[in-house]
Amino acid sequence: MISIIQIITWFVMILLCQFIFSKLLNLTNIVFIKRIYGVLLSIFLSCGIFLLRESLPYSRFALIILSLAIFMNVYQKIEFSQALISAIISAGISYGIFLLSAFISTFIIHLIFGENSILHAQILIIILQISICIRLFKIKRLSKGASFLKKKGAGAIGCVISGIISLLYIMINRGVTAESGTWLAIGFALCIIGLITWWRHGITKQYREKVKERNVLEYEQIIADKELHITKLHEDNEHMAKIIHKNSKILPILSSAVIKFMESHEDKSDECEYYLDQIKQLQAEGASIINHYIHNIKQVPTTNIRMIDEVLNYMSMKASDNGIKFDVTVLNNFSNITKSTISDTKLQTLLSDLIENAIKATPTGGDNCIHVSFNINEGIYELCVQDSGVPFEIETLYNLGEKRASTRLNEGGSGIGYMTIFEILREHNASIIIIGHEPEKSGFTKSINIRFDNKAEYILNTFREKEILKLHEKTENILVIRSKN
Repeated sequence: MISIIQIITWFVMILLCQFIFSKLLNLTNIVFIKRIYGVLLSIFLSCGIFLLRESLPYSRFALIILSLAIFMNVYQKIEFSQALISAIISAGISYGIFLLSAFISTFIIHLIFGENSILHAQILIIILQISICIRLFKIKRLSKGASFLKKKGAGAIGCVISGIISLLYIMINRGVTAESGTWLAIGFALCIIGLITWWRHGITKQYREKVKERNVLEYEQIIADKELHITKLHEDNEHMAKIIHKNSKILPILSSAVIKFMESHEDKSDECEYYLDQIKQLQAEGASIINHYIHNIKQVPTTNIRMIDEVLNYMSMKASDNGIKFDVTVLNNFSNITKSTISDTKLQTLLSDLIENAIKATPTGGDNCIHVSFNINEGIYELCVQDSGVPFEIETLYNLGEKRASTRLNEGGSGIGYMTIFEILREHNASIIIIGHEPEKSGFTKSINIRFDNKAEYILNTFREKEILKLHEKTENILVIRSKN
């Protein structure tokens, strides 16, 4: 009878190994026939393990893991290396659940019967094993298993801990003294804690990676939309330029002809005088618009990067429409940056977000202005956007790049612009230096400097040092805080 119970115990353990394996890798689409094969494998292995208990007392445990890995490799089409690691971890968890069930059942049986009853203990162990295993995967954080094991190298730590648990199980299974058993129990408890910690860490890391991937897709969609918008604006700009060019030649001629015709007739009614004044007024306004358009197009110097020049021309017109002066300075040949440092698409996104944020932050009219400069300093590419708009709030400065933050959140700002900016900066190890200017000492309120220096620093240079240091005691997001001289 005891032998049958032992075989059943092994059968349950091996079956639970398969259950844990499928849960870890989130294998939900296992067909019925493969489940039958799994049950048959459990029966075959449990009988074999029982029969080999004397001839192969230690190797039989490795046989379970190897058989499970081969079975999953063949029937579930899982890569063997991944199947082997998952099998080791599954076996470690299964052995751990068995040991935990054994401790609990021994304690309960001793309380009820006053002595150890192997038969009752074995039955209770089986019940507890199944209950604990099912309950384990009902926990919300663990319900979706450890699908991060599908990534190469992700299961190394779990594999080591599970291997230690398996060794502890083998040692306890072969018999130990009371003193040794106490130390083994402590080691087992530490391994269980380590395994749970590793599992939770892997799930958290996987979740963060999924969020990051989702954000990347969102940013890529935003970039694609902006590129499409810029391309459409460029096409519209070209189309309007042709119309304006054509009309600028024809309309003055027609207007002059009409004016000459109307002035040559001595009998001019009041209505005729009215239309004559209207033509002259429209002609003057048209010339003013054309001159304004040509002035805005010509005042933006070229960077010799087509996509960047398109952004600058578009932003120049947008700033002009908002009554903001827009200047650009190109100090060196900046075009090589797209060949050696950053792609023109990402540079376009970076520049667009920086200038757009500056335009939104800058009030219309008055002497408000935005200045964009491109420079190469000691071989390091530098991009700077200055504006005379609303300064950053202290909280906003600390949340930049960490979560969506904007000084204009109450006005509908999403804060996604700086999330995109910091994503690009991290990818290229570029530094961002935000300089806050005292209003009475400078025409600008802030400067955003981007340096492709491979340092990945976030630097604040501001006269509001005391406010920042007060908050800096609670936060460590900013790498460097530098007081403005």
